Amino acid sequence: MKNAVKKATKKATSKRSRNKKQQHNPNRFTGTVESFNISPKGTYDGLLLRTKQEVIQFNFPRSWAARVIEIAPVGSTVQASGEPDGDSRPRDHAVRHLSVLKTNGDTLEVDPANSHQEVQLSGTVERINYGKHGDPNGAIINGGDFVHLRPRGAKAISLQLGQVLDVVGETRPSSLHAKVIEAFTVNGIDINKKKAQKSRRAAANS
Repeated sequence: MKNAVKKATKKATSKRSRNKKQQHNPNRFTGTVESFNISPKGTYDGLLLRTKQEVIQFNFPRSWAARVIEIAPVGSTVQASGEPDGDSRPRDHAVRHLSVLKTNGDTLEVDPANSHQEVQLSGTVERINYGKHGDPNGAIINGGDFVHLRPRGAKAISLQLGQVLDVVGETRPSSLHAKVIEAFTVNGIDINKKKAQKSRRAAANS
């Protein structure tokens, strides 16, 4: 009798604990990736997550499609977090903006906190990046981060392998593992004059 009561108490406590966790994380859901939505641009821009209770649509920027599909293919079990999209019209299912996607081995932050933040960093050019027309437009530095210079900026600093870059710039949203930095100033040369001047004024006033 005591064992039965003990088991029942343990089960009830466990259920209360699960409910409490769900209350603390109202925007996090566990389920199976059922399918991906295709945008008119010909890329994926959302996924349908089937939970035990419902189907939820999580939308994400098209630029994140490759990374989302890589870590969470159809049929995989994931945890997805995101706020409701705010549309109150009747629909087939709930719609949310994807912010965090967790799988067994990966955590993807679709809208990382460091997006559009000014950064200063130094690194050595390990590989030159090329634009669609074949012109050098940036560099991958040691550690894997990509510094975007534009072709004009690459010429201005005489970009070459092994070169050390001292960069002031801004991080950009990216689905890559590494950071993408839009350069304002590199080695004392203004790549983006407007942004560089604004950055110097902000630094002077801080």
